[in-house]
Amino acid sequence: MEIILIQLLATIFFVGGIFLLIYWLMRRKKFLKQFSFNKRPHIDDFEELLSSSFYKSYSKDFIGAIEDINRALKLKPHMERLYFQRAKLKEELKDYEAAKSDYTKAILLKSNYDVAYLNRGLIKLKQQDYLGAKKDLVKAQQLNKNLNEVGFFRSEAEMHITKLNEQQKDIIDLFDDSGYSQKGNAI
Repeated sequence: MEIILIQLLATIFFVGGIFLLIYWLMRRKKFLKQFSFNKRPHIDDFEELLSSSFYKSYSKDFIGAIEDINRALKLKPHMERLYFQRAKLKEELKDYEAAKSDYTKAILLKSNYDVAYLNRGLIKLKQQDYLGAKKDLVKAQQLNKNLNEVGFFRSEAEMHITKLNEQQKDIIDLFDDSGYSQKGNAI
């Protein structure tokens, strides 16, 4: 009788242990599932799309993050912050024209978006559009006097503009000093 009782208790503990193990594994799987980066968020869950885009960009999945922001923009197309975030991601992918376009959309939605002006100006500086860069950087500095880095980049744009003006002047002077007259040289 004593052996049967011991076997019965051992069986109960064994079965109970298996149930506890299964319960623990199921809870662990459910817990880990919420951190899955491969999970495609539901199109109607705006906050989940934002979280997913953040985690994807943090893990350098810029294309996946852009896809999530595109879906979020379908839900809230007038959020300037989404265009700004998408522009930053497109900059990471070196798609400067698309990034510049998204910064412009953000500025259209929020005309005093100082950081969007700053970033668009930096892209224009990279693209050697020095007049456009200067215009955006001046606007960014007007909107936010605390953007200290704007002054440096603005002076860089101004330096390039001065160089271009000097080169244009040198070319004009070259033609003026050459002694050639273009009048009446048609054949």
